[in-house]
Amino acid sequence: MVAAVTHLRHTDRRDRSFRVGLFHWGIDMRIAVGLLVFLIGVPLVGGENWPRFRGPDGSGISDEKGFPLHWDEEDFVWKTELPGIGQSSPCVWGEHVFLTSAKDEGRKRYVLDLDVVSGKIRWAYELTLGAQEVHHLASNASPTPTTEGTRVYVRFTGSDGVTLLALDFRGELVWKVNLGPFDNRPPQGCGASPVVFDDLVIIMNSQETASSIIAVDSATGKERWKVGRPGQRTCHSTPIVLRRDGVEPQLLFSSSADGLGGLDPRSGKIRFRAPLLSGRVVGSPVYADGVVFGTSGGGGKGRSLAAVSVDSRGDLQEDDAAWTSTRELPYVPTPIAHGGYLYTWADIGVVKCIIAKTGEKVWLHRVGGAFSASPIWVDEKLYCVTRQGDVVVIQAGPKFRILARNSLGEESNSTPAVAGGRMFFRGVKHAFCLPARVDAD
Repeated sequence: MVAAVTHLRHTDRRDRSFRVGLFHWGIDMRIAVGLLVFLIGVPLVGGENWPRFRGPDGSGISDEKGFPLHWDEEDFVWKTELPGIGQSSPCVWGEHVFLTSAKDEGRKRYVLDLDVVSGKIRWAYELTLGAQEVHHLASNASPTPTTEGTRVYVRFTGSDGVTLLALDFRGELVWKVNLGPFDNRPPQGCGASPVVFDDLVIIMNSQETASSIIAVDSATGKERWKVGRPGQRTCHSTPIVLRRDGVEPQLLFSSSADGLGGLDPRSGKIRFRAPLLSGRVVGSPVYADGVVFGTSGGGGKGRSLAAVSVDSRGDLQEDDAAWTSTRELPYVPTPIAHGGYLYTWADIGVVKCIIAKTGEKVWLHRVGGAFSASPIWVDEKLYCVTRQGDVVVIQAGPKFRILARNSLGEESNSTPAVAGGRMFFRGVKHAFCLPARVDAD
């Protein structure tokens, strides 16, 4: 049952009373029936949130279960038309699905809040920024929002620089700051998303020229620390924050100039850097079993992968790496690490399973299609969306098997999200919600 397509309404200060009553005035019977079926099959509250790019810790891994292998349009509980275009992934917290979008060649930017049950756009915060030229697979709304449950934080870039803003869950602006110029060379735009650590919002500002990593106060937007980094190929990687029992937290980042790096997220002090990535860095770092992995590439193909200990200190050389690789690698999609295996999903549709500790190849297969989205791991399966909008599902583990291929019906360059018994997809025109179900095949 697909809810009727909803359209943008500037409701950031209106329609606050809508809180997904099943028989809310104005909801037609078809939507009501669809929601009733959804509510019977899926609890309203449950499962983890998905508060940033690639989930709670940036790993791309979900503990949710019960999603069908095969589906068609009627299985989506809602499908909502979005204004403009964007490649940001869904950011999900409770009843809220946050997305961004851009119109008028990037001059109009939007932060959107969709109701998790109905798909209705609760509010749309609009701002005008300087446009910038972007890659044909990107947009002026590529970075994914992030939240800690009280405010949603959004990054935009344009001819007027780097804009970081915070909105409350009613769509009211809390603060907006400009963090300096963004050198859009080559003209690709920006894909690096903000991350939250305690009371800080941290972004990578990686450019051709002088770059930086910046932390601002999440309540005020005031700068708390800034560490300069060398410029070398504008990169689009989103950092991850590593928390381990008995060990100080560490922010793991990657760029062409630094390769893989780690710093103290409270102060910005660099702990290590391993300049072992030979190309432009787009994929995010991945952590597993004491090791951080990073990839780089160019021209639509991966060029290098490096694996180094997260407990490293100082400047590392190639001999300090756990292992490296230069073959059959992704450029844009971020790998997945789980259960002792590292899975790389290349832009050209070649998927490889590797023993994470050693780099030994377990299997390699071509699944078909071209990919910009990153895979996610759900219930012993990997899901990844082709640029044409086909959701490819394969079995995770030491034996390769394609399980399903389902079409969204439109192009997509966005990584899915999973939260509260629902899987969320973002196409070029619509957002989609697929519920888990008891009789999942």
